[in-house]
Amino acid sequence: MFRTALRTTAPLVRVTQLRAASTSQPPKGKLRAAWDQVPVDVYPLVFAVSGVCCLGIFTMGWHLATDRHLRLVPDRLRS
Repeated sequence: MFRTALRTTAPLVRVTQLRAASTSQPPKGKLRAAWDQVPVDVYPLVFAVSGVCCLGIFTMGWHLATDRHLRLVPDRLRS
């Protein structure tokens, strides 16, 4: 009787071990690990500062590309 009980539970143990191994999480990268250490209260500040920095870079590029009054080239090289 004991042998039959072992035979029926052995496949079940293997299945649960395989499921546990397949649901393990992949390793995290350095950026993700650093983001996990940021407190939740700081999230709005991080997103606001990131948005303002992106907007500033975009505006700087816009002005460099469209402003005719900028002196990007010395006068002697201008035609």
